[in-house]
Amino acid sequence: LPLTQASDDQLRDYAAPYAGQWYTKPHSPATLHEYLGEKMHPYDRLASAFYYEQAGLVGTAARIHYDVGMAASQQPAQAERAFRKAIALNPAFAKAHNNLGALLANQKRFAEAASCFEMAVKQDPANENARLNLKLLEQMR
Repeated sequence: LPLTQASDDQLRDYAAPYAGQWYTKPHSPATLHEYLGEKMHPYDRLASAFYYEQAGLVGTAARIHYDVGMAASQQPAQAERAFRKAIALNPAFAKAHNNLGALLANQKRFAEAASCFEMAVKQDPANENARLNLKLLEQMR
């Protein structure tokens, strides 16, 4: 059996230097990615988000990108990238839509901002901030 087609259990058996019996199953790659995401978070949040995304924990990755966007308030381009990534990972993330809309409204990109606010209200009808932002945007126009 070629090693490229071997299962994790078969690879583990090939790698064992001595005869014997294994008492545990090997960890999945997702477990490793989740562990790395956890350990990287205090040092590099974007790397942490990458590892969480690789582990299949897209909700956690989206939240980290959202937090990066919130922290980058003095760097609009970085904040916009972070909010858009959060939305790409979790399209139902109403807070990310709302904050992206606020960022775009501050840049006088009113049509895009309105779309973001409308999406935030659609995803979370109880989101009063998005409703208020949408009304304020209509008044600004």
